[in-house]
Amino acid sequence: NKRTKEIPIIFVTAVFKSEEFVKQGFELGAVDYVTKPIDDNQLLNKITLYLKVFDERNKTAESEKKFYDIAQSIGDGIYTLDTNNKTTFINDEALALLGFTRQELMGKEIHQYIHYKDINNQQILFKDCPIHNTMTTGQVHRDNHLHFVKKDGSFLPTSIVVTPLFVSKNIVGTVVVFKDKTQIEKISALEAEKIKNQ
Repeated sequence: NKRTKEIPIIFVTAVFKSEEFVKQGFELGAVDYVTKPIDDNQLLNKITLYLKVFDERNKTAESEKKFYDIAQSIGDGIYTLDTNNKTTFINDEALALLGFTRQELMGKEIHQYIHYKDINNQQILFKDCPIHNTMTTGQVHRDNHLHFVKKDGSFLPTSIVVTPLFVSKNIVGTVVVFKDKTQIEKISALEAEKIKNQ
């Protein structure tokens, strides 16, 4: 039921049947239980605790939704990596620019899909990839001349900002924001050609 699914359920069981009913209660989605005879203070403390826990969970869910909405509406490609360098989020703009589907990149080490070689087709080893090294150094990395490999094998000129994500002073992942520089490179090439022909 959509209206009641977020309400934490604490069930009551008789002591002599507790093991059997505790198992069944948890399987049905309860968060905790109390045994008969009921200790009023224990019950009130549990209710207070779970209301706080669920309130914090709801606040976290709201924050995640706000991040998701912002990340989807921004005009740049964005993806996040966990500490195992696996993709935990990728926005629609990034997928459109790179030509991949969400299923092809989510939960994968994205390096082997879009960072694995440079514009000269030279292999970039994982350990030498500046995007992934941000996780180790904890430093923001900027690069205005990076090329990602698209699904079709062509190169996407980008400028990127890679930012480590910290929780309580520990790195828990990175956020990569990248801009498509295809049009800028075309304009630069036309200007260079114009100067050359003068």
